[in-house]
Amino acid sequence: MTTGNELLLDIEEQLNSIGLPLMALKLDELYRSPDYLTMDKLDLISTMLEPEYKDKISKRINNRLRTAHLIGTPCDITLVPEFDTTAV
Repeated sequence: MTTGNELLLDIEEQLNSIGLPLMALKLDELYRSPDYLTMDKLDLISTMLEPEYKDKISKRINNRLRTAHLIGTPCDITLVPEFDTTAV
């Protein structure tokens, strides 16, 4: 029978092997936090997914901006000052 720590390491290894390293790190962080035992199951899943989701979406947006030549060019969109809506 496996212990909690052995199972945690096994799950982390599986997450890393399928390309979800941020989820593995968050699982480890959550497991060692004092709130782990009191967390709702959906909160636990949501908290584990959040960093991986944000990373994937950020990469996807950056790739689309790069493909549209809106990033990494002399007229980089990140260099455009924010539009002041109060001035309109």
